Amino acid sequence: MTRTDETWFRLVQWTQGQAPSERLAAQVLAYSGFEDIDPSHPLGGKDGGRDAICSKEGRPWIMAVYFPRDQQAFNVIKSKFESDLASAAKHEPYGLAFVTNQELRLSERAELKELGADKDVTVDLFHLERVAHVLDEPSMSPIRQRYLDIDPGPLPIAVELDIIGSARRFVGGGEVLDWWLEHAAEKERQRHARGRQEHAENPISALRLQWMQPAPTPLTETEIEERIERWEHRVRQAWPESEDHLAATAWPGLRFRLRNTGQVFLNDVQVIITIEGVRGLQSLHRDRFEQAKLLLPVIPARRDPYAGVDPSFYDDPRIADYPVTWKNLDDSVEITLDLRHLRPHPVWESEADDIVLFHGGDTGIGEVAARWTVTAQGYGKVYEGEVRTIPVEPVTILDSLSLVSKVDERSGK
Repeated sequence: MTRTDETWFRLVQWTQGQAPSERLAAQVLAYSGFEDIDPSHPLGGKDGGRDAICSKEGRPWIMAVYFPRDQQAFNVIKSKFESDLASAAKHEPYGLAFVTNQELRLSERAELKELGADKDVTVDLFHLERVAHVLDEPSMSPIRQRYLDIDPGPLPIAVELDIIGSARRFVGGGEVLDWWLEHAAEKERQRHARGRQEHAENPISALRLQWMQPAPTPLTETEIEERIERWEHRVRQAWPESEDHLAATAWPGLRFRLRNTGQVFLNDVQVIITIEGVRGLQSLHRDRFEQAKLLLPVIPARRDPYAGVDPSFYDDPRIADYPVTWKNLDDSVEITLDLRHLRPHPVWESEADDIVLFHGGDTGIGEVAARWTVTAQGYGKVYEGEVRTIPVEPVTILDSLSLVSKVDERSGK
């Protein structure tokens, strides 16, 4: 093919007759959302003014086809349309889909649609430019080859993506934090009050038996209030990281499914998914939850130098060539799937909850958009997939905490 308008040109110079034109028109309607297409007599015969019957959104439609050779005068096109409209109106359809290889100006299209309105029939005009646009879609390349003898070249990438899971957001976190701070601070005050009382009543019992040295003097009320104030400030500053830790351990992560619906084996496939309005968190096992990372203690415990390796070191084991990677951008997450091969069968699906989606925006948002592209070896262009939507679910702090608390109970922590 040497012309950029080869599809348009071959439609205008139609020489194949009525039967192929009706079959081609049926393919165009099928691509455009029409269903239950039932051709009448493409090879000739009485069709009662219907080249085919079909439906769209549950309503009955009739298809009429007009494919002469070369461009015709508008009065000729109009005469053919009026004849088809009169025949179709006898069957009382909701609409008439008129498919033609003729060029129609905007004013001419409006005039034909007005003729349909006079007979209470909705008219959908598939004129030359519109038909050519449909046939030039990558997925229509087999149809172009069959009816227009246009070499499709390399078969297009045809990949379907499913994103399994949802984004979540915390609700009521501020109220829970206020209650925790007040509750923990009061416990700390009571503990130090008891310590001061015990020290005052029996200072000998407060001796450190190992070294026979007096225990440190308990903090005064003023000192403990100053410590609690500094602690509360640290907790509030660290609260976003605390929520992240709880979400990463309690919430399920996303999974991904790729289906090659084309007729070609794809190699070195890369899918880039951009999800707007969220942050990504590395999914952690629930037994990695630490209470101290959710609510910092007033007096942090000393770390045991003999405790061994921090278990969080093992949170994100990744084998070589693991196909799922991701990174946070300014206001979105970019996820990359790298597959060496993607066959038409079987379907590829990720094996783990790799990324937890955290939504920290407007509470009125019920879903976020995921845009994605596909590239593969041997294809010199980027294919854009249909935008996917991911639901945003509200979750309370206490509900999330109950999930990781059950793990703590079973493990004895």
